[in-house]
Amino acid sequence: MSLFVVFLAAQALSGAPADSADDMRREIIDASIAAYHGNCPCPYHRASNGSRCGGRSAWSRAGGDDPYCFDRDIADENLDALYEIAISRRPHPALLNRLYPVTPSAD
Repeated sequence: MSLFVVFLAAQALSGAPADSADDMRREIIDASIAAYHGNCPCPYHRASNGSRCGGRSAWSRAGGDDPYCFDRDIADENLDALYEIAISRRPHPALLNRLYPVTPSAD
């Protein structure tokens, strides 16, 4: 398991509120991407063949799903409402622990 996945699981388990508008935007983007079913929610993701999604991403295509991929996608006036939705959809800590069990190190 990558260190990044462990970090994300720990952040979600903490349930700590965001400290800034940038943190709120990051949580909204993470929740939006997690809710997308497919390989290419955002242009910077990778397709199943390893190539960059780019213009094939849901974000780049008109119609259908429209995930939040960039900070600029989230208008300041929508920030609070979208953040409340994003944190209400966090996985329960017990589910995260089952999906990403943290095993003690042998140090």
